[in-house]
Amino acid sequence: MKRTIFHILVLATLSGCASVSSENLKSNTYTTEKLTAEMRNDPHSWMKTQFDIYNDSPNNKAFAVYWKGNRALSFAHATNKLDLEKAKTEALRLCNIKSDKSNTCTIDAYSETEEPLASNQKKLPPEVSSYSDLDKLSEFDNTNKHAAVVGNELGILGFSTSDVSQSIAEETATMECLKNTHYSIPTCYIIDSK
Repeated sequence: MKRTIFHILVLATLSGCASVSSENLKSNTYTTEKLTAEMRNDPHSWMKTQFDIYNDSPNNKAFAVYWKGNRALSFAHATNKLDLEKAKTEALRLCNIKSDKSNTCTIDAYSETEEPLASNQKKLPPEVSSYSDLDKLSEFDNTNKHAAVVGNELGILGFSTSDVSQSIAEETATMECLKNTHYSIPTCYIIDSK
């Protein structure tokens, strides 16, 4: 009798915990069997290291791979994006650049862990694709100094403030963007400045 009551209490406790955690976790996650097998078969590869970084990253993310047979020749990931589609687009673009072939990569893993931004939020520039971009834009909006945000289709890659002039802020932010951009997109432009 005591054992039955104990089991009922344990089950009630566990089911209560499960319902709480499932309400808090709204996640849509997928990984192909091929990628899972590759991670299991070669646990010390560079791809496994990058996949672990991808797994540890927050928010909306995607992992793209170019397979030739059962061998991964190219891969890339995009993480911390505002929505899953932006993550998939960036992961595919970076993977295809690395593969030297267009449209050869596929999305082999993704995780949608954040709801897309509400449509009633202020209109964002198209370059704003990640939560870090939002942080930079917010910092730009809240500064009382001369400031500039600079980027390209990969996002906001440069932000700077200046007590002296707007042109110094723009130049510094542009240099930061050029340092941070991917080699395949070597151009940066001013998104906003004041």
